[in-house]
Amino acid sequence: MVYIKHSTDFVPGKNRDESVRPVPIKIQGRFLAIRWFFYGSLTAIIGFVVLGVYLYFQAQSFLTTL
Repeated sequence: MVYIKHSTDFVPGKNRDESVRPVPIKIQGRFLAIRWFFYGSLTAIIGFVVLGVYLYFQAQSFLTTL
């Protein structure tokens, strides 16, 4: 009797979607958000460094032309 009750909880698609699916999606989404935030900050830092070096050389060449 207990086994039948337990199995009927897991057989329907609605209960299965509500109980099984949200946890992996939540964990995966959180890890994806952390990963994409890390990549975004990394690319932003690299972009700022490249921009700073470029502007520095532009200013050096501009000052030497004066």
